[in-house]
Amino acid sequence: MSSKKSAVTKRLERGYYKSYSVDIDSGELSIPLLQKLTAGFENSIRRFPNCYVFRFKLRVPKAYQQDANKKLNKWFYYLAKKIPVSEAINMIWAKDMSDDGSVFYHIALFFRAPKDATEQVALSAKAFFTKTIKATWPHILFISDSNANSLCSFTTANIIPLNPSKKSYNQDARYCFFILSKLARKSRYPTNNLDDVFGIKYSRNPNKRRNRS
Repeated sequence: MSSKKSAVTKRLERGYYKSYSVDIDSGELSIPLLQKLTAGFENSIRRFPNCYVFRFKLRVPKAYQQDANKKLNKWFYYLAKKIPVSEAINMIWAKDMSDDGSVFYHIALFFRAPKDATEQVALSAKAFFTKTIKATWPHILFISDSNANSLCSFTTANIIPLNPSKKSYNQDARYCFFILSKLARKSRYPTNNLDDVFGIKYSRNPNKRRNRS
């Protein structure tokens, strides 16, 4: 067992985990968190073969940190109710702490993309989710939405399309995992429980729910 761990650690030091390249330059990665990330990532792209992966960060001010994970869980299902009725979403989250003691979450949101999605469709999806996230996260925290820009942070190139009909699909998926590997960094949040700092959420499939009714 120890030799296997050693082999995994050596590969990780070279920037690889299983069949993926990982980002070892952005901080120390955790092998247990990489295991969880891999499972969440592969389950998500099986659920949504054609999908967008949307990356962003949610901040929790110090005064609102009690039960922060419960607030995130509540927000996820609240967000799911705000998207079109025929859609479902997956979320991978990682919790960290900044130098000033405030908590924040790195989020990767997976949702279905049209098979013939264009760049314009991707930009529209990005705009919709940006607007909806900025409206829903302050609502869950009971903070004025005038603070949305300080609570929700979106990187410039934060939406990645994955389409299995494209020849570059495998390359695109591996690139996506490389970007998301940052979520497996060792957290600065003080806990020994990995479930406190990393999680995966799946909204219900609305089509199945509708078929049962």
